Formats: sequence, structure tokens, C-alpha cells
Amino acid sequence: MNSSPTPEQQAAIEHLGNAVVTARPGSGKTFTLVRMIAQEASDLLSYQGIIAISYTNKASDELEERCDSFGIDRASSFFGTIDKFCISEIISPFISHISGRSADFEIVENGDCAEWSQLAKRPLNDNDVRAFLHESLLSGSIPISAIGPMTLYILDTVPQARIYVSSKYTSVFIDEYQDCGLCQHLIFKRLVSYGLRGVVVGDIDQAIFRFADKSPDHLIELIKKGRISSFQINKESSL
Repeated sequence: MNSSPTPEQQAAIEHLGNAVVTARPGSGKTFTLVRMIAQEASDLLSYQGIIAISYTNKASDELEERCDSFGIDRASSFFGTIDKFCISEIISPFISHISGRSADFEIVENGDCAEWSQLAKRPLNDNDVRAFLHESLLSGSIPISAIGPMTLYILDTVPQARIYVSSKYTSVFIDEYQDCGLCQHLIFKRLVSYGLRGVVVGDIDQAIFRFADKSPDHLIELIKKGRISSFQINKESSL
């Protein structure tokens, strides 16, 4: 971790606003991401943290280790997958605001819920979809692929959830954004709309989960939008 950033990496690290960082394999993507997190973490108050989303638990563990070795205080921050964030930071704390009871619930296999199988492809603002999500919160049984839609539903309907996220977290970092699904993309944009700084990292040419409704199109959308600064990293840092 004693490498010096390249000029490309340094430009991304020093940028304090919303950012899209595209990085080729071997270009020091994690190196840059860790230093961007460190830059943000250095100015946090004791109760504040950052959200760091990785695609897999293994990748999240690696990012945590790299941050620890760099001396970043992760006490108030979240590191994990998007599903883990949705469950631990949104669904679990705020399900009772809708159900009116304790936060007990279970995540069930999609195949165990025929109704959701018929609704899953519909728009999230579909009345039947929203009714299903509401009933799922009341029953405490949530299909796996409804975790993202459920999170958006809670953010839409529970003001305390929005207040909590915007008060506790200053920024959201998402790695491997080329494999981002629609709900994760919408959650990212929703968090940014609450005032969190948004940073995504990805490689358009490395998308591998198209079969699972993942697509680099969401990464491309952010780049083309124009309101988020874009940085490209092509060269590994030097020792």
C-alpha cells in the first residue's frame, strides 16, 4: 500500500464530488477506491460513515482489509453487498414503521412465492407490485429478488429511513458497477438525491452478469449524463 498514485488516479482521488471511475483490469482500481474512501473518511464526524458496496462478500472483505491496512476508521461505515445493505440498513430497521410490529422477517426463495414470480418483471411503481411489497412487509416474508424493490418502497414511504441514511452516511461508493442491476442503480441514484456523494467504479468491457439482468448500460448512463464527473484509469500505480 506504499505505491504512489498515477496522475489519472490522483485526479480521481482528489475529486470531492460525485464521480464515475472507469478502470481497466490491472489499472489499480481497488488502490484508487481505497484512497478515495480515505480522502472522504478523513473529514468525517464521529457518528458519520460511508457506504461501500461490493458485488460479492469476498470482494467486500478484500476492500475492508485494504482500508484497514491503510488506517481508515470503519467504525460507523458500512461495507458489504447491496443485499446486505438493503436488509441491515433499510428493511430491518424500518419494517416496523409499516408493519406496526417487531422487525422479524425472513428472506425466502423466489420459487416459494408464485405471486412475486408473476410481478417481478413489472415496473416498480405498478400498483400490484407496491401492494405485494406492502403485504410482504406485513407478513414478514420477502422473496430474495424483492429485496431491492422492497428497499425502494421503504425509502419512498418511510421518511425516517431517508432521514437516517442522509444523517448517518456522507457518501456511497459502489464497485463493479458494470454488473449493476436496475434496483441497485435506482437505489444509488436515490441515495445521491438525498445528498450523499456518489462514486461508482467499473469497467464497461468487463460485464459478466448480463444473464442475470445486469448490464453496463447503467454505468454508461451515468457517464453520459454529464452531471457526474468521469475519470478513466488505464495505468497501474508505480512503486
